[in-house]
Amino acid sequence: MGPRDVTVHEITEASDEIVESIARLLPQLSSSSSAPTGREVAEMASSPATVLFVAREEGGRIVGSLTLA
Repeated sequence: MGPRDVTVHEITEASDEIVESIARLLPQLSSSSSAPTGREVAEMASSPATVLFVAREEGGRIVGSLTLA
């Protein structure tokens, strides 16, 4: 498997795609954590106290996320 082109984007509004992607990715980090709700993702994305990033592969699929607080 070769390297993939990935771009990182700051998220300031929660969409269904963002919420679903975070729910899909979260089990890779923790089997006991529940996925955040759409409202919780919206709060993270719009909060001045946090910055939410997603990584998209060349085809547009979200393959990672990062939240800084």
